[in-house]
Amino acid sequence: MIVVARKQKEIKETQTIIRTIKDSQPQLETGIEGIAADDIVYDLAENIINSILKQISMEDVNIYLFKRDDKNRLPSLTTVLIQEVNRYNKLLKLIHSSMVNLKKAIKGLVVMSESLESVFKALTNNQVPDVWTKRAYNSLKSLGSWIKDLALRLDFITIWARSGYPTSYWISGFYFPQGFLTGTLQTYARKYNLPIDKLKFDFTVHPVNLDQEEIKIAHDIEGKELSFTVTSFIEYTDEKEAQVPYATNLYAHSMSQYLPVGDFTWLSKDEIKNLDIMSISQYSDYGYVFEVDIPKIQKIYMINTTNSHF
Repeated sequence: MIVVARKQKEIKETQTIIRTIKDSQPQLETGIEGIAADDIVYDLAENIINSILKQISMEDVNIYLFKRDDKNRLPSLTTVLIQEVNRYNKLLKLIHSSMVNLKKAIKGLVVMSESLESVFKALTNNQVPDVWTKRAYNSLKSLGSWIKDLALRLDFITIWARSGYPTSYWISGFYFPQGFLTGTLQTYARKYNLPIDKLKFDFTVHPVNLDQEEIKIAHDIEGKELSFTVTSFIEYTDEKEAQVPYATNLYAHSMSQYLPVGDFTWLSKDEIKNLDIMSISQYSDYGYVFEVDIPKIQKIYMINTTNSHF
Protein backbone atom coordinates (compact mmCIF):
# COMPACT_ATOMS: atom_id res chain seq x y z
CA MET A 1 0.00 0.00 0.00
CA ILE A 2 2.83 2.41 0.86
CA VAL A 3 4.59 1.67 -2.46
CA VAL A 4 1.36 2.22 -4.43
CA ALA A 5 0.62 5.49 -2.61
CA ARG A 6 4.16 6.73 -3.25
CA LYS A 7 3.90 5.83 -6.94
CA GLN A 8 0.57 7.65 -7.30
CA LYS A 9 2.05 10.70 -5.57
CA GLU A 10 5.02 10.72 -7.97
CA ILE A 11 2.74 10.36 -11.00
CA LYS A 12 0.60 13.25 -9.80
CA GLU A 13 3.65 15.45 -9.21
CA THR A 14 4.99 14.60 -12.67
CA GLN A 15 1.66 15.48 -14.28
CA THR A 16 1.63 18.79 -12.41
CA ILE A 17 5.11 19.64 -13.71
CA ILE A 18 4.19 18.72 -17.29
CA ARG A 19 0.97 20.75 -17.03
CA THR A 20 2.92 23.76 -15.75
CA ILE A 21 5.41 23.52 -18.62
CA LYS A 22 2.60 23.27 -21.18
CA ASP A 23 0.74 26.24 -19.69
CA SER A 24 3.90 28.34 -19.89
CA GLN A 25 4.28 27.70 -23.62
CA PRO A 26 2.77 30.16 -26.14
CA GLN A 27 -0.63 29.03 -27.43
CA LEU A 28 -0.62 28.25 -31.15
CA GLU A 29 -3.46 29.22 -33.43
CA THR A 30 -3.37 25.90 -35.26
CA GLY A 31 -3.26 22.31 -34.11
CA ILE A 32 -2.71 19.05 -35.96
CA GLU A 33 -2.34 19.35 -39.75
CA GLY A 34 -3.14 23.05 -39.66
CA ILE A 35 -6.55 22.61 -38.03
CA ALA A 36 -7.41 25.45 -35.66
CA ALA A 37 -7.22 24.62 -31.96
CA ASP A 38 -10.73 25.99 -31.51
CA ASP A 39 -12.07 23.50 -34.06
CA ILE A 40 -10.22 20.61 -32.43
CA VAL A 41 -11.58 21.40 -28.97
CA TYR A 42 -15.07 22.03 -30.39
CA ASP A 43 -15.12 18.60 -32.07
CA LEU A 44 -13.73 16.99 -28.92
CA ALA A 45 -16.47 18.57 -26.81
CA GLU A 46 -19.05 17.31 -29.29
CA ASN A 47 -17.60 13.79 -29.12
CA ILE A 48 -17.68 13.83 -25.32
CA ILE A 49 -21.33 14.88 -25.34
CA ASN A 50 -22.19 12.04 -27.73
CA SER A 51 -20.06 9.46 -25.89
CA ILE A 52 -21.65 9.56 -22.44
CA LEU A 53 -25.18 9.59 -21.07
CA LYS A 54 -26.84 12.83 -20.07
CA GLN A 55 -28.10 11.13 -16.94
CA ILE A 56 -28.85 7.68 -15.54
CA SER A 57 -32.60 7.27 -15.70
CA MET A 58 -34.46 5.59 -12.85
CA GLU A 59 -37.79 5.54 -14.68
CA ASP A 60 -37.35 1.99 -16.00
CA VAL A 61 -35.67 0.69 -12.87
CA ASN A 62 -36.24 -2.95 -11.94
CA ILE A 63 -38.99 -2.92 -9.31
CA TYR A 64 -37.55 -6.05 -7.65
CA LEU A 65 -34.71 -3.88 -6.38
CA PHE A 66 -37.18 -2.02 -4.18
CA LYS A 67 -38.79 -5.07 -2.60
CA ARG A 68 -38.71 -4.53 1.17
CA ASP A 69 -38.06 -7.23 3.74
CA ASP A 70 -40.38 -8.33 6.53
CA LYS A 71 -39.20 -5.36 8.61
CA ASN A 72 -40.05 -2.93 5.80
CA ARG A 73 -36.37 -2.21 5.11
CA LEU A 74 -35.08 -1.36 1.66
CA PRO A 75 -32.29 -3.70 0.48
CA SER A 76 -28.89 -2.32 1.40
CA LEU A 77 -27.50 -2.77 -2.11
CA THR A 78 -30.46 -0.85 -3.52
CA THR A 79 -29.53 2.05 -1.26
CA VAL A 80 -25.96 1.78 -2.57
CA LEU A 81 -27.29 1.86 -6.15
CA ILE A 82 -29.39 4.97 -5.50
CA GLN A 83 -26.40 6.76 -4.00
CA GLU A 84 -24.22 5.78 -6.94
CA VAL A 85 -26.82 7.03 -9.42
CA ASN A 86 -27.10 10.37 -7.63
CA ARG A 87 -23.32 10.84 -7.58
CA TYR A 88 -22.87 9.96 -11.25
CA ASN A 89 -25.82 12.12 -12.32
CA LYS A 90 -24.29 15.16 -10.60
CA LEU A 91 -21.02 14.52 -12.43
CA LEU A 92 -22.82 14.02 -15.76
CA LYS A 93 -24.73 17.27 -15.32
CA LEU A 94 -21.46 19.12 -14.70
CA ILE A 95 -19.72 17.55 -17.71
CA HIS A 96 -22.53 18.23 -20.17
CA SER A 97 -23.13 21.78 -18.98
CA SER A 98 -19.42 22.64 -19.24
CA MET A 99 -19.18 21.11 -22.72
CA VAL A 100 -22.28 22.96 -23.97
CA ASN A 101 -21.03 26.27 -22.56
CA LEU A 102 -17.54 25.66 -23.97
CA LYS A 103 -18.98 25.12 -27.46
CA LYS A 104 -20.95 28.34 -27.13
CA ALA A 105 -17.84 30.21 -25.96
CA ILE A 106 -15.81 28.92 -28.91
CA LYS A 107 -18.54 30.17 -31.27
CA GLY A 108 -18.59 33.52 -29.49
CA LEU A 109 -22.12 33.14 -28.14
CA VAL A 110 -21.06 33.49 -24.50
CA VAL A 111 -18.03 34.95 -22.72
CA MET A 112 -15.04 32.64 -22.35
CA SER A 113 -14.82 32.73 -18.55
CA GLU A 114 -11.78 31.72 -16.55
CA SER A 115 -13.30 28.33 -15.71
CA LEU A 116 -14.17 27.66 -19.37
CA GLU A 117 -10.67 28.68 -20.41
CA SER A 118 -9.20 26.15 -17.98
CA VAL A 119 -11.48 23.48 -19.48
CA PHE A 120 -10.35 24.52 -22.95
CA LYS A 121 -6.66 24.19 -22.01
CA ALA A 122 -7.25 20.81 -20.37
CA LEU A 123 -8.96 19.42 -23.48
CA THR A 124 -6.13 20.80 -25.63
CA ASN A 125 -3.59 18.88 -23.51
CA ASN A 126 -5.70 15.68 -23.28
CA GLN A 127 -6.21 16.22 -19.56
CA VAL A 128 -9.29 15.90 -17.38
CA PRO A 129 -10.44 19.42 -16.41
CA ASP A 130 -9.91 20.31 -12.75
CA VAL A 131 -13.55 21.31 -12.45
CA TRP A 132 -14.44 17.66 -13.20
CA THR A 133 -11.83 15.99 -11.03
CA LYS A 134 -12.95 17.99 -8.00
CA ARG A 135 -16.42 16.44 -8.31
CA ALA A 136 -15.41 13.01 -9.64
CA TYR A 137 -13.97 9.78 -8.31
CA ASN A 138 -10.21 9.35 -7.92
CA SER A 139 -8.44 8.66 -11.19
CA LEU A 140 -5.03 9.30 -12.77
CA LYS A 141 -6.16 8.60 -16.35
CA SER A 142 -5.73 11.00 -19.23
CA LEU A 143 -8.82 12.54 -20.81
CA GLY A 144 -9.41 9.92 -23.51
CA SER A 145 -9.01 6.98 -21.13
CA TRP A 146 -11.06 8.79 -18.48
CA ILE A 147 -14.04 9.27 -20.81
CA LYS A 148 -13.83 5.64 -21.96
CA ASP A 149 -13.69 4.46 -18.35
CA LEU A 150 -16.66 6.67 -17.45
CA ALA A 151 -18.72 5.12 -20.26
CA LEU A 152 -17.98 1.64 -18.85
CA ARG A 153 -18.95 2.78 -15.35
CA LEU A 154 -22.23 4.23 -16.58
CA ASP A 155 -23.02 1.00 -18.42
CA PHE A 156 -22.40 -1.02 -15.24
CA ILE A 157 -24.69 1.17 -13.11
CA THR A 158 -27.40 1.54 -15.79
CA ILE A 159 -27.69 -2.21 -16.44
CA TRP A 160 -27.81 -2.83 -12.69
CA ALA A 161 -30.73 -0.40 -12.32
CA ARG A 162 -32.57 -1.79 -15.33
CA SER A 163 -32.00 -5.54 -15.00
CA GLY A 164 -31.66 -5.99 -11.23
CA TYR A 165 -28.77 -7.34 -9.22
CA PRO A 166 -25.89 -8.15 -11.62
CA THR A 167 -24.21 -11.52 -11.93
CA SER A 168 -20.99 -9.95 -10.65
CA TYR A 169 -20.06 -6.50 -9.33
CA TRP A 170 -17.31 -4.43 -10.91
CA ILE A 171 -15.87 -2.95 -7.74
CA SER A 172 -13.63 -0.55 -9.68
CA GLY A 173 -16.73 0.88 -11.35
CA PHE A 174 -18.19 2.29 -8.16
CA TYR A 175 -17.98 6.01 -7.49
CA PHE A 176 -17.66 5.19 -3.79
CA PRO A 177 -16.51 1.54 -3.39
CA GLN A 178 -16.55 1.76 0.41
CA GLY A 179 -20.32 2.18 0.29
CA PHE A 180 -20.70 -1.07 -1.66
CA LEU A 181 -18.50 -2.97 0.79
CA THR A 182 -20.56 -1.69 3.72
CA GLY A 183 -23.76 -2.57 1.86
CA THR A 184 -22.67 -6.18 1.33
CA LEU A 185 -21.84 -6.54 5.03
CA GLN A 186 -25.18 -5.04 5.98
CA THR A 187 -27.00 -7.41 3.61
CA TYR A 188 -25.35 -10.43 5.24
CA ALA A 189 -25.94 -9.05 8.74
CA ARG A 190 -29.65 -8.59 8.07
CA LYS A 191 -30.04 -12.03 6.52
CA TYR A 192 -28.52 -13.85 9.49
CA ASN A 193 -29.39 -11.33 12.24
CA LEU A 194 -25.77 -10.62 13.08
CA PRO A 195 -24.14 -7.39 14.30
CA ILE A 196 -22.39 -5.78 11.35
CA ASP A 197 -19.37 -4.75 13.42
CA LYS A 198 -18.63 -8.44 14.04
CA LEU A 199 -18.30 -9.22 10.33
CA LYS A 200 -15.23 -9.07 8.15
CA PHE A 201 -14.37 -9.99 4.59
CA ASP A 202 -12.65 -13.15 3.48
CA PHE A 203 -11.46 -13.72 -0.06
CA THR A 204 -11.03 -16.60 -2.45
CA VAL A 205 -9.10 -15.64 -5.58
CA HIS A 206 -10.30 -17.43 -8.71
CA PRO A 207 -8.36 -17.55 -12.00
CA VAL A 208 -11.07 -15.59 -13.80
CA ASN A 209 -10.54 -12.25 -15.53
CA LEU A 210 -13.59 -10.30 -16.70
CA ASP A 211 -13.02 -7.61 -19.30
CA GLN A 212 -15.50 -4.80 -18.67
CA GLU A 213 -15.25 -3.63 -22.28
CA GLU A 214 -16.41 -7.05 -23.51
CA ILE A 215 -19.22 -7.00 -20.97
CA LYS A 216 -20.36 -3.59 -22.23
CA ILE A 217 -20.36 -4.85 -25.82
CA ALA A 218 -22.57 -7.76 -24.74
CA HIS A 219 -24.83 -5.33 -22.86
CA ASP A 220 -25.15 -3.17 -25.98
CA ILE A 221 -26.18 -6.21 -27.99
CA GLU A 222 -28.54 -7.78 -25.45
CA GLY A 223 -29.73 -4.56 -23.78
CA LYS A 224 -29.72 -6.24 -20.39
CA GLU A 225 -27.58 -8.02 -17.81
CA LEU A 226 -26.19 -11.36 -18.97
CA SER A 227 -27.51 -14.41 -17.16
CA PHE A 228 -25.78 -17.71 -16.65
CA THR A 229 -25.16 -19.68 -19.79
CA VAL A 230 -27.62 -22.57 -19.82
CA THR A 231 -26.63 -25.78 -21.52
CA SER A 232 -29.92 -27.45 -22.35
CA PHE A 233 -30.28 -31.14 -21.71
CA ILE A 234 -32.89 -33.72 -22.61
CA GLU A 235 -35.65 -34.90 -20.30
CA TYR A 236 -37.47 -38.02 -21.39
CA THR A 237 -41.09 -37.96 -20.26
CA ASP A 238 -42.23 -40.79 -22.44
CA GLU A 239 -40.59 -43.12 -24.91
CA LYS A 240 -43.07 -42.07 -27.59
CA GLU A 241 -42.86 -38.39 -26.79
CA ALA A 242 -40.44 -36.07 -28.56
CA GLN A 243 -37.30 -35.16 -26.72
CA VAL A 244 -37.89 -31.80 -25.00
CA PRO A 245 -35.14 -29.40 -23.93
CA TYR A 246 -35.83 -28.75 -20.25
CA ALA A 247 -34.16 -26.23 -17.99
CA THR A 248 -34.94 -24.00 -15.03
CA ASN A 249 -33.11 -21.15 -13.31
CA LEU A 250 -32.19 -23.54 -10.51
CA TYR A 251 -30.44 -25.87 -12.92
CA ALA A 252 -28.83 -22.95 -14.75
CA HIS A 253 -27.29 -21.71 -11.51
CA SER A 254 -26.18 -25.18 -10.42
CA MET A 255 -24.62 -25.94 -13.77
CA SER A 256 -22.45 -22.81 -13.59
CA GLN A 257 -20.83 -23.53 -10.22
CA TYR A 258 -17.38 -24.92 -9.52
CA LEU A 259 -17.24 -28.62 -8.67
CA PRO A 260 -14.92 -30.16 -6.06
CA VAL A 261 -11.93 -32.00 -7.46
CA GLY A 262 -10.47 -33.73 -4.41
CA ASP A 263 -10.28 -34.27 -0.65
CA PHE A 264 -13.44 -36.39 -0.60
CA THR A 265 -14.32 -38.38 2.52
CA TRP A 266 -17.15 -40.81 3.18
CA LEU A 267 -19.56 -40.21 6.03
CA SER A 268 -20.26 -43.00 8.46
CA LYS A 269 -23.80 -44.23 9.06
CA ASP A 270 -23.92 -42.38 12.38
CA GLU A 271 -22.72 -39.16 10.77
CA ILE A 272 -25.37 -39.46 8.06
CA LYS A 273 -28.03 -40.18 10.65
CA ASN A 274 -27.11 -37.10 12.72
CA LEU A 275 -26.60 -34.78 9.77
CA ASP A 276 -29.19 -32.00 9.51
CA ILE A 277 -29.23 -31.12 5.83
CA MET A 278 -31.34 -27.97 6.25
CA SER A 279 -28.82 -26.51 8.71
CA ILE A 280 -25.97 -26.54 6.18
CA SER A 281 -25.19 -22.96 5.17
CA GLN A 282 -24.41 -22.09 1.56
CA TYR A 283 -21.30 -20.38 2.95
CA SER A 284 -20.10 -23.49 4.77
CA ASP A 285 -16.47 -24.54 4.37
CA TYR A 286 -17.64 -28.08 3.65
CA GLY A 287 -20.00 -29.31 0.96
CA TYR A 288 -21.89 -32.58 0.71
CA VAL A 289 -22.86 -34.78 -2.21
CA PHE A 290 -26.06 -36.81 -1.82
CA GLU A 291 -27.60 -39.53 -3.91
CA VAL A 292 -31.34 -39.31 -3.43
CA ASP A 293 -34.18 -41.31 -4.91
CA ILE A 294 -37.33 -39.17 -5.03
CA PRO A 295 -40.61 -40.60 -6.30
CA LYS A 296 -42.00 -38.57 -9.18
CA ILE A 297 -45.45 -37.09 -8.64
CA GLN A 298 -46.74 -36.96 -12.20
CA LYS A 299 -49.13 -34.01 -11.77
CA ILE A 300 -46.56 -31.69 -10.17
CA TYR A 301 -43.88 -32.83 -12.59
CA MET A 302 -46.02 -32.05 -15.65
CA ILE A 303 -46.85 -28.55 -14.35
CA ASN A 304 -43.18 -27.84 -13.70
CA THR A 305 -42.15 -29.22 -17.09
CA THR A 306 -44.77 -27.22 -18.94
CA ASN A 307 -43.69 -23.97 -17.29
CA SER A 308 -40.02 -24.61 -17.95
CA HIS A 309 -40.00 -25.30 -21.71
CA PHE A 310 -38.33 -22.76 -23.96
